Amino acid sequence: MSQRDRTALYVTLPLSAAMLGAAVFVSYAGGMRRDDRAYQQIDIFTRTLNLVEQQYVEEVDSWEIVYDALEGLVERDPYSRFYDPSGAQRFNEDTHREYYGVGMVVPREGPLRIEYLMEDSPAEKAGLMPGDEILAVDGVNVEDLPEQDATAAIKGPLGTQVEMTIKVAASGQVRDFQVRRDKIAQRTVFRDHFQDPEGKIGYIRIEGFGENTAKEFDEILKDLLRKDIESLVLDLRYNQGGLVPSCRLIANRFLDEGILFGVRHRNSENDRSYTADPRECMAPDLPMVVLINEDTASAAEIVAGALQDHKRGLLVGTRSYGKGVVQSIYPIPLDNENHDTVVVKITTGEYLTPAGRIIEKQVKRKTPVRGGLDPDVKIELPKEQRSNLLERMSLIRVPAKYRDEYLAYHERVMPKRTDRQLDAALKVLRGETVAQDL
Repeated sequence: MSQRDRTALYVTLPLSAAMLGAAVFVSYAGGMRRDDRAYQQIDIFTRTLNLVEQQYVEEVDSWEIVYDALEGLVERDPYSRFYDPSGAQRFNEDTHREYYGVGMVVPREGPLRIEYLMEDSPAEKAGLMPGDEILAVDGVNVEDLPEQDATAAIKGPLGTQVEMTIKVAASGQVRDFQVRRDKIAQRTVFRDHFQDPEGKIGYIRIEGFGENTAKEFDEILKDLLRKDIESLVLDLRYNQGGLVPSCRLIANRFLDEGILFGVRHRNSENDRSYTADPRECMAPDLPMVVLINEDTASAAEIVAGALQDHKRGLLVGTRSYGKGVVQSIYPIPLDNENHDTVVVKITTGEYLTPAGRIIEKQVKRKTPVRGGLDPDVKIELPKEQRSNLLERMSLIRVPAKYRDEYLAYHERVMPKRTDRQLDAALKVLRGETVAQDL
């Protein structure tokens, strides 16, 4: 950083403090209580930043210091976070289960060989195939870029084009492909984890709650209902949550009246309840079992809690994780040439089940709570079966048309299903006796 930049920084921060001080004074003049802590806090932060930048043994990046300090300021619990510009972009992709790119999956390490493509993605439409190797992106050899930078270069603004130099697996030829970036939604709802011999029990697994989850779910549920299923297994294991509006819709698919969940805030005037819309209900009487485990969290617990409290479905598995907090997202644009944005995610409330049960276990409170949801039928999953289940879940993500080739390339096979929790759910739906793990 140049001396001119340092001077600008030193001037800007005290100026910000002066502006905040003026705001405090104006508030005081308007009848509010004056709080001198604002002056003291800005002053100590500015002095400390100046000392570190001037005196630390190695030259430092002042923005990095500020970002680190803001991380410490925000992290009051395990969920409140501050994201710098690069972290903010990743956070947005993870939360909405979508990004702008071309829709293909490549290994985390080694050559950028396409493992499989998202169905109907720009990459698939452009003629790329599994096995094709990416040699360059917009003329830059990928060997000259860290893997993370290479994949980041393929992503980009909606509607823009990326040129990829590809070694085509089928012919060995090297070709350039022009691919237009589009919104890529990551699939969150899956089916056919098992085959019911009589075809009377349906199965749907929700991996997370993104913007398209309800649409994906509705397509599968409607198809199952057309096939005259008599009951349903809803698998929420290893579902760590996502967008609450999406989970509200899923709970509403099975409830045509009553409270779905409540929200408690620090100021009780902001508390509210969300009720079922009978127009959104698709299967109010379909018998069902909900599978949960220790990694069922957040929005998934809201769904499970609503169905359990309304006695709409039995919970089978192990106690859920216990994450039920409201995260408010505050994007803060930076006034720089890149128009970067940072994001503050902070806990501002917590979710309650329809019966008023607290889901959250980690927020500090005067009276500790256990949090989480107890299953109606407790069934543990042995370690080897957990590994088997997680592997099956990861392979189901690969579109069926590419799965055999993917398995062959990685010298893997789809593991056979061994799942005590699912077996117990099927017995419950068939009216059989289930021995619980006590």
